[in-house]
Amino acid sequence: MIYDKTINLVQLFMSQALKKGDIACDMTCGNGHDSLKILEVIGKEGHLYAFDIQKNALKNTKELLSKIDESNYSLIEDSNENAKAYVHGHIDFAIYNLGYLPGADKTVKTESKATIRSLKNLLPLMSHGGNIIITAYKAHDGGMEEYKALCDFVKNLNQKEFGVININFPNQINFPPEIFIIGVK
Repeated sequence: MIYDKTINLVQLFMSQALKKGDIACDMTCGNGHDSLKILEVIGKEGHLYAFDIQKNALKNTKELLSKIDESNYSLIEDSNENAKAYVHGHIDFAIYNLGYLPGADKTVKTESKATIRSLKNLLPLMSHGGNIIITAYKAHDGGMEEYKALCDFVKNLNQKEFGVININFPNQINFPPEIFIIGVK
């Protein structure tokens, strides 16, 4: 397999980071594809918290998740900044897809300040050995600003507490997305 698409790499990292029984958060559940993959791995022993501010995103996610026989998830119509109000205990895995909901209003999108606040609130909830995967889309209105804020944020994380990886596609045109992985030591 050639890893020239963001989705291929994200799924590879998800398969390595997730395990049965994990507590996971899909911080931007969108159409539910990441949520579905997470549930398939964590099984009945784990739990998924899926956040989105758009009713349509939660509806799409619920429809997709109804195809599997799992009920160990919570769909939350709220900003991912407020995860600590819903999640009790530690989180083993979290994922963000920044930007807008595909096929929806492009003016409703993640914003740099809210994303950074969300990450700041999430990090203390993460378990040791936990991972956060973030896909940052740069080409849409506000995307580059959010990407730069994310770069600044991860550069300043204490290397004794966190490992950070940034993956990009330097030969792709039109501002391809980049992947960030934050590992909690």
